Amino acid sequence: MSTSTNEEKIEDKVNNNEKANPVEDELNNKLKNRLRSYIKKLEETNAITTKEESEKIEVETFKQLYKPKLEGNQESYKKIPKFYFKLPRTDEVLAQKLREETRAQFLQKKSKELLDNSELKHLWSLLEKSNEKIRDEAGPKYRPYFTAEVFGRLQAAEGGVGKVRGVSLFNYVMRRVWLQQTRIGLSLYDVTGQGYLTEHDLESYIAELVPSLAALDGLDSSFSSFYVCTAARKFLFFLDPLRVGRVRIRDVLSCSFLDDLLELREEDLPMELQEQNWFSAASALRVYGQYLNLDRDHNGMLSINELAGYGSGTLTRAFLQRVFQQCLTYDGEMDYKTYLDLVLALENRKQPAALAYLFRVLDINSQGYLDAFTLNYFFKAIQEQMVAHGADPVNFEDVKDEIFDMVRPEHPARITLQDLVRSGHGHTAVSILLELHGFWAAATPDSATPPDSATPPDSAATPDSATPPDSATPPDSATPPDCATPPDSATPPDSATPPNSATPPDSATPPDNATPPDSATPPNSATPPDSATPPDSATPPNNATPLDSGCAAAWLGRGSAVTTPTRSG
Repeated sequence: MSTSTNEEKIEDKVNNNEKANPVEDELNNKLKNRLRSYIKKLEETNAITTKEESEKIEVETFKQLYKPKLEGNQESYKKIPKFYFKLPRTDEVLAQKLREETRAQFLQKKSKELLDNSELKHLWSLLEKSNEKIRDEAGPKYRPYFTAEVFGRLQAAEGGVGKVRGVSLFNYVMRRVWLQQTRIGLSLYDVTGQGYLTEHDLESYIAELVPSLAALDGLDSSFSSFYVCTAARKFLFFLDPLRVGRVRIRDVLSCSFLDDLLELREEDLPMELQEQNWFSAASALRVYGQYLNLDRDHNGMLSINELAGYGSGTLTRAFLQRVFQQCLTYDGEMDYKTYLDLVLALENRKQPAALAYLFRVLDINSQGYLDAFTLNYFFKAIQEQMVAHGADPVNFEDVKDEIFDMVRPEHPARITLQDLVRSGHGHTAVSILLELHGFWAAATPDSATPPDSATPPDSAATPDSATPPDSATPPDSATPPDCATPPDSATPPDSATPPNSATPPDSATPPDNATPPDSATPPNSATPPDSATPPDSATPPNNATPLDSGCAAAWLGRGSAVTTPTRSG
């Protein structure tokens, strides 16, 4: 490129900025003169610059161009606050201790801002008087609960005009105190302070919460680590869709899982409810008992042949092979945590997280959709099972048309995960492809039992011994070593470590002053005395309770606050 051409381009750039201020004009002139002198120098010496020299010249030019703005005329550049603070490294002991102490002080401060038992009693006494000046009499600590926004939400929930019942306000205050205290309790296990809980953090939280759950009093100590693993896995399966090994504390508070876990505080919880609750001892023992019975060689792991006996024993070979291809295995065998993911997916097929899990297994080409080829691949295994059990195989084209009519995908020849979730029939569609029993359940909706000719033999059904014994403790000979941990040669990464590591290391334990004071602990302290407790009939339903801070599903409490474990120093 000639010298005149370069100069013309530079002059065009400068002339196009007619409205620039004098400071910018001066900078542009300096830059133009610098480039002219540089080009002239190159022509005189006939030198060829290297890439490194060119980059160096560009950096120097940039610094000279923007340095006056940073130092003189543009004051706004000096006032931009620092918004990124890098986490200290593990070897930076002093920085780690400083961060730990700062978080402890912050959480303790937030705990002191909550209402304690005496303050809640005082609030109830004021509400009983029906005094119009409650906000002024209560004091500054109560003012966050007496705002126009809270009044508007309570009023809208009750459908009234200009008035809010005292019972509704008191229930709101108790639930908000409970929510904030639970948030602080969970934050004590957030080692990094980033608002997330890892699997290790969740296991530590649940392990320290177990002693306060009356429904788990009879749980054998040798089974406690397996129970913690089973309970924590549900949080990760449903709240960690990207499988990054952590869940947001906000999501834990917003979902109903914590409510189900804390429901076990009731001593006389009916057995029917316990069987439906994943976190109950009966449910955990059922799942673990099935795992032990499937593990015929008692090595603590499940092979594909052993897993084939799961449930009714009609899971197809094609599906099982895809499970072992898609999921984490060790020398071709599945550990307890991977088994829990499969159980959660198969037992909750209507949930989007379970459909996403099964969809990844069915998507054999990882193309993001299911086509006729994929459906035929899995349904061939169903047809083979029909023939093996003496039934006439069903035509695939009829089944394919039925699935597409059921799901109604946006693309006429492709079924995506969004199509399965949106249709409301995704669980039926995947069940048709996974197991013979699921196919017959979809084909005969009036009765989920397949005809006699298609019923799998007794050997394929789950044996009666799948139910754990009354003692709830599996025999020593059947207990997998180290919570189903594979041998050293196949030890999974830390994220897959079984629950023996439920106790956090010393470095993850906040100091003593990180424990919220007793006055801030919400259990009984947030419950007014019996004489002051409003009748149940006066308590508005959960769906009529206003929401705080936009957390739509954070109302997990009932009438009173709950106990959250505190970290020991």
